[in-house]
Amino acid sequence: MKKNCYLCKKNTFHKIVNKEIRGKQKCDVYRCQVCKLEFLNKKFVKKFLTHSFYRKEYVKLYDKKFFSNKNNHYNKIFSKIKKYTKNKRVLEIGAGGGYLYHYLKTNVKKYEAVELSGVQRKYLSKKFNIKTYKEIDDAPKNSFDVVIIISVLEHVTDPINFLKNLKVLLKKRGRIIIECPSINDPLVQLYGNQSYKNFYYRPVHINYFNKTHLKKIVKFSNLKLIKTFSVLVYSITNHLGWHFNNKGSSDSEGATNIKFKHLKKQNLLQKIFSKINDVYFHELSKQDYADMEIVICEKK
Repeated sequence: MKKNCYLCKKNTFHKIVNKEIRGKQKCDVYRCQVCKLEFLNKKFVKKFLTHSFYRKEYVKLYDKKFFSNKNNHYNKIFSKIKKYTKNKRVLEIGAGGGYLYHYLKTNVKKYEAVELSGVQRKYLSKKFNIKTYKEIDDAPKNSFDVVIIISVLEHVTDPINFLKNLKVLLKKRGRIIIECPSINDPLVQLYGNQSYKNFYYRPVHINYFNKTHLKKIVKFSNLKLIKTFSVLVYSITNHLGWHFNNKGSSDSEGATNIKFKHLKKQNLLQKIFSKINDVYFHELSKQDYADMEIVICEKK
């Protein structure tokens, strides 16, 4: 690879994965030695990341059972952003099956969505009566108080220009809320678990960010940084499952809560490990380990 790092423009990166990533796809992953940005091989990206791939892989409809888990990914996001969306006209880019909408619907003044998948657009419109758009360019300009992109930026080949293009949708001093997976994931950076790395790096995630990377992207997009959050989602028991057995919990509830299956003293163990998990999260947070990064920025 001859191309320079997207963020710092230096040609000082090295290969960190040269085998298979998720889905048994063969793809090299690189890390910039200067700014630590991680990214997939550009030739692989150009070959595999097509609209048809996204339509096939990213159709996930609303599931009521998901919301019984209070530690789910979207509830944690909502807890951080709700004050920034209160009584606002909001546009979510990549709304999927309406998972974030479940929390936003009673918080915002008006919710609209951009969704590439025709299946999910139809679903959002029919089930929730949401105004949807196929493309970002279809949404009205200078109209929204807040634009939200959840688990989107890591899919984009040019994040800076992507954010610049979103600014035209915002009212004066409108805000963009960004959430994406963190490269400071404890299982990647602290445990260094190879089985998890094979799961973590995936064909549809082009770039891998931490908080510092996102701050730079916001700056280069000529946006004003308002607030950042580094958030831990997955429990100590899930981490230990990967560490000792090379696999985590099979569902969101198991991965984000303290779970001990088929044990007589499960309640006592859950009580003990819940306290341990609180300390564990506290200590990891002090070292900037996180499962996801959230950034709030404002149009200048």
